[in-house]
Amino acid sequence: MHALHSFLLVALGVVVSGAEKPPENYQQAMKNLGAFAQGISKAVSAEDYDAIAKYAASAKDAFGIVEAYWSKNTHAAAVKTAQDGVKAATDLRVTANLKSKEGADYAAKGIMDLCLGCRTA
Repeated sequence: MHALHSFLLVALGVVVSGAEKPPENYQQAMKNLGAFAQGISKAVSAEDYDAIAKYAASAKDAFGIVEAYWSKNTHAAAVKTAQDGVKAATDLRVTANLKSKEGADYAAKGIMDLCLGCRTA
């Protein structure tokens, strides 16, 4: 969790200067994405579709907050990543409703790949 959480704060907070603290809802969104990263693999492995659906909803909400924040700050790459995150979280929720382990694995990996892509950038 800590690596992803730190990554998201750095990657999506790249424009936030040391003097500018992001709003509380943005900070909470980053914490929620960190919790997602910490728990999603276990939930998918256990085929705990209720937990997967909760993680998906939390990630979708968090990416929505991130998208709104960066839209105001006109950072196109961060907005695009957040939009892709909303879509991937929506896909994850669908796979949870279908009780598809393979689908959940794929969708969760998509979210984690987005995070890794930002970190690499």
